[in-house]
Amino acid sequence: MISHEVTGTGEGEVQILLAALRRADAVGTRLRLDLTGFDLGNASRRRLSPAWLAVVSNLLVGRFSDLPIRVALPEAPSARMQLLRGAFYFSLAQRRGPVEFASHDDASAKVLSSSEGIWAPRRGPVPVLLEEAAGTRLAERVYLYANTHSRAESGYFRRYEGSAAFPFLGEAVPRPQGRKGDALRSEFLSATCETLAEVLDNISTHAFNLREPEFESDWLGPAIVDRSRSCLLVSLTTGGTDSCDRLHFLAFDNGFGIPRTMRWQHPDSLNRVQAADIVECVLRSRLTDRAVDGHNGAGLWCLYNLARFAGGAITVTSEDDLSDGQAATQLAIRVPAVGSAETTPHVQKRSVPVPWRGTTVQLQIRVPRLDDLAQDQIIEARDNLHRYRAAWPQMA
Repeated sequence: MISHEVTGTGEGEVQILLAALRRADAVGTRLRLDLTGFDLGNASRRRLSPAWLAVVSNLLVGRFSDLPIRVALPEAPSARMQLLRGAFYFSLAQRRGPVEFASHDDASAKVLSSSEGIWAPRRGPVPVLLEEAAGTRLAERVYLYANTHSRAESGYFRRYEGSAAFPFLGEAVPRPQGRKGDALRSEFLSATCETLAEVLDNISTHAFNLREPEFESDWLGPAIVDRSRSCLLVSLTTGGTDSCDRLHFLAFDNGFGIPRTMRWQHPDSLNRVQAADIVECVLRSRLTDRAVDGHNGAGLWCLYNLARFAGGAITVTSEDDLSDGQAATQLAIRVPAVGSAETTPHVQKRSVPVPWRGTTVQLQIRVPRLDDLAQDQIIEARDNLHRYRAAWPQMA
């Protein structure tokens, strides 16, 4: 057995963990993954990097899904919550290889049990991964939509979003005093639901759609039904007196990735385009605006426009299909809210040197404090939201 103790969540730690995974995989032995270091020291030590979490979750249910592992989990509630939001527990529960636990308390057992299976909206409510007793703080809840691609046909979530799919969003956005602010709140909630529905529909339609029958891969190949995994996790973090609450969405799949899928769909238009530019094309503008022949969808453009209204950050990481399975391309955008002093988004593109599988989308948006807005600001914000919603494609 090869052991790896996690001592940090920086980029250097990612490469050390990757080396341990590769050694264990090469010799066919089990990897012991020790995360109990997050129980030690002060609270700052337990601020897990979302980028690190995305990498580890992806590797566990992607490239190294068959590798036997033994996991020592942390007990600190803050560390556990961050692992939960980062799809770590989902990856443990959904991977094909055997998983043993060196430490496994009741709370971990419940979370892992909730992370199994498939979410079917007509069979019951969205599972809440931590106890939702009366008075439970919103920041202590994480909602999971697990493997929705396995039971939803194309367009399903676009038809469903208007009903009870996202009931918790109303609790997350406080109701303001004024009538105009209340109307803006309703429209913001509706736009957020549309965004979630679009992401779920994209996973169901594209993530595991093998458009090149002779394509060979080391993780899906002909066993798409057995190996495919996807989820959407939604949570809230509460801000202090001078800060805003934030909604967090994490969409996750171990499919074929955005660049490869787009290239399969549009070989003439995108054959020579770099993977990073394809991801940017999908995120920064509607595909019809980029003259991608035959593509009428919103892509991930809906995320950008929602973040543009509320203010927030988006990170999209997807396998670089030109890297021979050894790297991902990542696009991160920090988007100022409409009407803020800052008007220019901050964009960063980079290559991530890990054998990434599929796509991970992380979205963090500010929950608007509508009572803090003056009447003219509410009118301006509502006008901008109307322009955003009018630009959405017509949905069947």
